Amino acid sequence: MAEFDGLLARNILLSITGSYILGAIGAGQLPLNSPFLLLPATGILWLAYLLLCKKIESDLASLLIFFLLVGYIHTGIALQPPKNPTDIYNRITEKTLVTLDGMVTSMVSENESKSRFELKLNTILYRTAQTRGERLPTTGKIRLSMRGQPPAFLVPGQRILAVATVDRIRNFQTPGTFDYALYMHNQGIYSSGWISSSRFIEPHTTQQSSIPTPPGTITEKIRQRISRFIQTKCNPVTGGLYRALLIGDRSGLSPGIQEQFAGTGCMHLLAISGLHIGLLALLMYGLLSWIMKRSQWLLLHTHVPTLALALSFPIIFFYAFIAGMNTPVFRSLIMAALLLAAVLFRRQHSMLNLIAAAALLILVLHPLSLFTASFQLSFAAVAAIALVYPKILLLFVQKKSERRHHHWYTPLIRWPVAALIVSLAATIGILPFLLYHFNRISPIGPLMNLLIEPLLCFIALPLGLASIPLIPLAPKAAGTLLHIGGIALSGADIITRWADQLPFASIWTITPTIAEGILYFLLVIFVSVSRHRQKIVIFVLGSALLILHFTGGHPFFRRKYAILSYLDVGQGTATLIENPDGTNMLIDGGGSGSKRFNVGKNIIAPFLWYKRIRHLDLVLITHPDSDHFNGLDFILKRFHPEVVYTNGQPGQSESYQNLLEAAVRERIPVQTAGTQDILHTDPLCALTCLGMPGLAVEDFSENNRSLVLRLQCGKTSFLFPGDIEAEAEALLVQNKIHLQADVLLAPHHGSKTSSSKKFIRSVAPKYIVVSSARSKRGIFPATGNQRWWLQQNIVVLITAVDGTVTFRTDGERIKTGD
Repeated sequence: MAEFDGLLARNILLSITGSYILGAIGAGQLPLNSPFLLLPATGILWLAYLLLCKKIESDLASLLIFFLLVGYIHTGIALQPPKNPTDIYNRITEKTLVTLDGMVTSMVSENESKSRFELKLNTILYRTAQTRGERLPTTGKIRLSMRGQPPAFLVPGQRILAVATVDRIRNFQTPGTFDYALYMHNQGIYSSGWISSSRFIEPHTTQQSSIPTPPGTITEKIRQRISRFIQTKCNPVTGGLYRALLIGDRSGLSPGIQEQFAGTGCMHLLAISGLHIGLLALLMYGLLSWIMKRSQWLLLHTHVPTLALALSFPIIFFYAFIAGMNTPVFRSLIMAALLLAAVLFRRQHSMLNLIAAAALLILVLHPLSLFTASFQLSFAAVAAIALVYPKILLLFVQKKSERRHHHWYTPLIRWPVAALIVSLAATIGILPFLLYHFNRISPIGPLMNLLIEPLLCFIALPLGLASIPLIPLAPKAAGTLLHIGGIALSGADIITRWADQLPFASIWTITPTIAEGILYFLLVIFVSVSRHRQKIVIFVLGSALLILHFTGGHPFFRRKYAILSYLDVGQGTATLIENPDGTNMLIDGGGSGSKRFNVGKNIIAPFLWYKRIRHLDLVLITHPDSDHFNGLDFILKRFHPEVVYTNGQPGQSESYQNLLEAAVRERIPVQTAGTQDILHTDPLCALTCLGMPGLAVEDFSENNRSLVLRLQCGKTSFLFPGDIEAEAEALLVQNKIHLQADVLLAPHHGSKTSSSKKFIRSVAPKYIVVSSARSKRGIFPATGNQRWWLQQNIVVLITAVDGTVTFRTDGERIKTGD
């Protein structure tokens, strides 16, 4: 125990940072409510008093508890939404059309379809009939988006009036999906708005404003000017890459570019990080050292390496400045600056403590950063590199005997080897976090980084930075530098596009558990310090890790119940059925989406991986409406079901035909489900098709030709009627189809054209689940339908309100919740 205390004392920064992080994690798991704030606050004050008065024996233990409580309270407060009643978050709690008066505080990001920017608010004007003309002082920032290109006057620092539909930022309430709301909260933004056209934005005619001009406005103006210059001088591919590298704006990257960089393990190179700042500093250090060593006076009167390193600082600060100095950039700057300072002051042996100090400083200033992927990946990578740093130094420290055999090509070998070791160390360090957040790893990533990093960080980035001061002075020269750097970017584009097509370029897998993460790091530690007697420990840890990971979704003891999950996918539907025999079925897979947001990739697949499902046995498409299938292209490719069932209708959209062709390419059989076909059976459950193929009449609409599916699990049952409407409902009742079910997925999302009273009485459900978007409230479900259901004592669960709805049944009873 004394040895452990001594270890903690020698690494005091690591210890208190670890305690602070544990407290912050506790705040994330056990939210801080104001009635309970008094207890930890009192604990902090009491510990502070005892430490100052030296009334406790173990100062270290008390210090760690102190930082644990500070981390809990500080992060807990940051997790709370704004309390100010005039904040836009509290002014508008539901989607509302308003006129916003405020100042643009960010550069305008643009892509091929829309633009977006941030607005610091002054007042809002409600435009509803009940509150028209009511002007309210309002505070806070809002993220605004609009279709198409922005008007020319829309620049940082401009006060504007804009008509927008505003709402709080919300997540899809499906486990495993990206927490977009927390990501935006970390930037101090809690609300967003949509401007339907640039015609609804105009400059404010009043020059006087109660809004103080934010200090970063000048920076944002410079960034916007750089962005527009790049757009005029570069093609869309190199322009998008340059904007990502130079100013941290990835909105110009097409989905294809992002996918090929992600698929080859190079996506982090397109996000400004400590790597970029560190490599830039290394490049500047090398260049300045070479120049200064040409001066005999500098060699005699200064320590050239130290001077070169010190002169690199202004350059990395300039880079961080034009990159926007947002939270990730600020974090990268702090990390790079502290590590450079360690080298400058000969404190390389204290790297881990310096990394801990950087983490603590960032978490004090930006508490919510802890929960972001960028923070976790950055610090895990830097810590891993710091651990192998002494080994890397050995490559460059020559013994006298080695100097006699030194060849000219030796540095050409050592530098790539060192870079490969760094890349491998970073990959090992970030692996659990990478899989947790992205469910993806690229085996070729370390090698690809050796090829792509020099092109981006040693050629394109320095040339791009050199062009920036020339934009107002010599635009032609600036354009020439961008063109030369663009050759390197084009090369990176070609290489990643080719490599992304290689088999096993990237591997998708299930979400790791905390236990797997702990086992993984224990295994890494034991391997790195392994001795002969520790081989058995390594074997046991490695075996346990493999067993835990590769038995995901295949428990040793089969469940005795089925689980049904009705996912929150926005305006659409997707239902996962997990059978007791281990088979998994997905009924439909569509929802709210766009060119840059695929509901299958961003919602359904992360949920399946969260549930530790690698493979689907059946996929059923009730009918060819996009909100029932537009996410299935990704699902078919990644989860390769045994068979896809459809209603046999060809559909009227090209995207549906593309989906069926994708199934053929993946060699997945596509079959038409017929009335009374049993599509799946196991000892507990059976899935039967009740219609509509074989029942629908010729003049039935596409909706009325949906598959109607019924799952019978012992004495319990579930009905999935697709988008059928009153006509098909009447036909089912007329044909005396056995419709009774305990749980009904509302037909056609509960619209007024469906859910007829006769049909609902025939089903006699205890629960009705409505899969719909929050924006469709009052339509899906129709207000009249919902009112009548409640009058019949039916429990109504709406995914837009209740999130993903889960039922469990053992064949005797149904329970809600997983």
